[in-house]
Amino acid sequence: MPSSNLKSRSLYERRRVVWGVLIGLLAVDLALVFFTLRPNGLSVAQQRAEVARLNSELQAHRESLEHLERIKAMLAESTHQGDDFLKTKFLPAETGFSTLMEEVDKLAVANGVRKGGVNYTTTPVKDRPGIETVAIDTTLEGDYPKIVRFVNQLEQSQLFLIVDTMAVSGQGRGVKLSVRLITYFRVPKGFVQP
Repeated sequence: MPSSNLKSRSLYERRRVVWGVLIGLLAVDLALVFFTLRPNGLSVAQQRAEVARLNSELQAHRESLEHLERIKAMLAESTHQGDDFLKTKFLPAETGFSTLMEEVDKLAVANGVRKGGVNYTTTPVKDRPGIETVAIDTTLEGDYPKIVRFVNQLEQSQLFLIVDTMAVSGQGRGVKLSVRLITYFRVPKGFVQP
């Protein structure tokens, strides 16, 4: 009997220990569930207000993102339009001088004015590689109405020409006009002006 009493005590003690461990684990689980599911000390009204605030912030961020996307699209379109403008209005440096002079000569003949000598000055455009400013200085002689018509047609030319300065000398109908025209050329890498 004594040995069976010892075995039963041992079994009884083992059960007690197992039950104690299980109860301890259950208590820890209950504590974890309580701390996980509790409402962080906020009332239902406070939680709803916080959700509303977060939804408002989310909407503001979405609107900002949409605005930035529209700006990005407009910048891409502006860049495309700028590139098109450069390609269509700025002559290539290789043929630009002859094309310009051909247009100026044609307009001078059509309007009955005489064109004098021509001087060119080229200057690279700062912060814009591949583009250079071209200043063209020349003189024109003829009747005042013909020179006015020439300048008007020059400003309406398909070529991108800016009448920068003009100086008129002479009296009566025959006048002499000194004019400076400005335009821009596209310059490929490695191109050297002749």
